[in-house]
Amino acid sequence: MTRREELQEAYEDAMFALLMDYVAESEGKKALEENRALREDPDAEVPQEVRRACLKEINRAFRKKSARSVGRITMKVINKVAIVALVGTLLFSTAFAVSPEFRAGTLNMLIDTFNDGVSFQISSEAVSEQSNLEDIIPSWVPEGYELSEKDNVPGVYWAYYRTEQGDELNIKMLTDGGSVMSDTTGAEIEPIEICGVSAYLIDQTQTEGSKHGIIKLVIVNEQENYILNISSFPASHTDEAPITRDEIIYIAESIYA
Repeated sequence: MTRREELQEAYEDAMFALLMDYVAESEGKKALEENRALREDPDAEVPQEVRRACLKEINRAFRKKSARSVGRITMKVINKVAIVALVGTLLFSTAFAVSPEFRAGTLNMLIDTFNDGVSFQISSEAVSEQSNLEDIIPSWVPEGYELSEKDNVPGVYWAYYRTEQGDELNIKMLTDGGSVMSDTTGAEIEPIEICGVSAYLIDQTQTEGSKHGIIKLVIVNEQENYILNISSFPASHTDEAPITRDEIIYIAESIYA
């Protein structure tokens, strides 16, 4: 290949990249406009059973190893489009084709997947009614855990518990459009409900390596616009999980008690 041909090929690649960037930006704007319109439609609602089925399907695909390798290639393009377009496609494209009643719902909640992780974000258009730090203090924690720190800054509230062995229990609530990012390497992700509120259990207790023994519970309250993140970490990745699935659920339920 001559120098001229190399330059021509590089020019064509650059033009294609610029075109795709423009298309992504344009489609992202359209998706955001449609998102706003759907959120303002009082008749739009996605049934809970449809939501759970969609999330389980996403989780099933996300856990497939082959999907991870594809994700590493495609996420470069996906990240340039507003993530609401991705969520809208995954959750609602089939539903829209069947009936216009299957709309809105989780459009206030944005879920982004990246390689070996997932992030949750709530729209910042409304302010959470949960505005006191005491709202995130559980009435029950496992024996041995002591409150080591609690504080807040605008939009973020946290309470940290520790054991003498060094195990950690971290509770954090984000309002005002905050987001939670979580590594999901080797994790089992299970959509559940905590006191009627959507939640996602990220279980790495059986994972080998540095993530072994970790378990997290992310509660996403779309009505009150906050995310509550409860995370348990062992003192060492060679230790057994200090908090079980049932215990972290009970901790979460005790916050709402």
